[in-house]
Amino acid sequence: QSEETWSGRWSTWQGAEDVIASHPILGVGAGNYAEAAMDYSETVQAHSLKKDKVAGAAHNMVLSVASQLGLVGLILFLGLLFLLFKTAVPIAQDSSMGTGILLGLIVAMIAGITLTWEVEKILYVLFGSVLALQLHDSARRAPSADKHERHT
Repeated sequence: QSEETWSGRWSTWQGAEDVIASHPILGVGAGNYAEAAMDYSETVQAHSLKKDKVAGAAHNMVLSVASQLGLVGLILFLGLLFLLFKTAVPIAQDSSMGTGILLGLIVAMIAGITLTWEVEKILYVLFGSVLALQLHDSARRAPSADKHERHT
């Protein structure tokens, strides 16, 4: 089973690379990977015939985003991830909840190597959690209006 699974992943990844090569700047559009992979990749066609079903996902978060949204979407997605981790690390140093959310993000990124996670709700729940903790942390650190008025 494992060898078959990895064989399928390699075929799918090669197919995603073929799709990216055919539409490098803007990709084939969100949700259009399966159809494009059948049109542009002989590797995916062969694998799909062998399995008797269409290889409908790239099974890699980066390849999936790049194939569907192109270089533009990939840069935006990686920029979002960079800012997310840049925000999450300091929060994790001050908060056990932040540490848990950071660990969740790390696990999601590791899983994204072999899964198409960018469409899963849990990833965006983690994104929103980092944002909420950042807003909470900013509000906590901001000087209150009462303290400001007492000093004047």
